[in-house]
Amino acid sequence: MRASLVDLLPIRQQRTNNVPIVLSAFCAGAAFGAAFMYALDPQMGRRRRALVRDQMAHSASQFDDLRVAARGRAQDIRNRAQGSAIETGVITP
Repeated sequence: MRASLVDLLPIRQQRTNNVPIVLSAFCAGAAFGAAFMYALDPQMGRRRRALVRDQMAHSASQFDDLRVAARGRAQDIRNRAQGSAIETGVITP
């Protein structure tokens, strides 16, 4: 008895397994294309890009302020711990 081509190649399984991959790739491509068109719009794109640039600069500034504050707080805690150790006699100055 000979096996048919349909029995040898599980065509239905291949199609159903690739559908989520193809669909997600299509959706990702569509989203990327829409975002690209949104940013490069000749009428409002320049303003949108400037807003994003300003938001990124503001976020970077806030992050820098947070970094400086954390460094100062860490130094304060280190100095307090060292002072406490000196006062209790654990270490000598």
